[in-house]
Amino acid sequence: MPVSGSFGVFSALATASGSCPYREPAIFRAGDCVRELSIPGSGFLVPYVVRSTPVSGSFGVFAAAPISRGTCVWSYHAGRVAAYTEAETVNLLASMGGLQAADWLKRTFVWQGRLVQPLDDAKFLQGSEAAGNLSARQDQAGGPCAHAVRDIEAGEELLKDEAPLEVPAWFARLHERYGLR
Repeated sequence: MPVSGSFGVFSALATASGSCPYREPAIFRAGDCVRELSIPGSGFLVPYVVRSTPVSGSFGVFAAAPISRGTCVWSYHAGRVAAYTEAETVNLLASMGGLQAADWLKRTFVWQGRLVQPLDDAKFLQGSEAAGNLSARQDQAGGPCAHAVRDIEAGEELLKDEAPLEVPAWFARLHERYGLR
């Protein structure tokens, strides 16, 4: 595996090979691997770890290094997300089972009237009903960017503050239909 700087490039979630070029016992747990900033297809702009989280019982994204307030942590890039109209979203959800649809829907957000599905590890960002440490804002290119709303410590889970995101009526109805808040 190629190594770049302090962080190595490796496949998403796969540590089956047992090789992880960077671990810090004080921050990371066995099986954790730090993501390389230059992984093709990633919108993350900071080093991070994907691992299990108590927030949802599935996976979450954790800071691999301290992040300063105001830093753009994840940014929209064409090809790294899929965007759907309301009708496309309804049709896609109808093709899934209820649990699969609910899981898929909770990993999306609405930006400028379209449902956005991250295709990179941002799909593992968990939402927070309380104030999260990430908030969506427009970046310099006009797309959504998850900014740190406060300083974030290495090892801390990155949590979306869902309050500032768009919640059109159709999106709220879908959340209600699939048992999401």
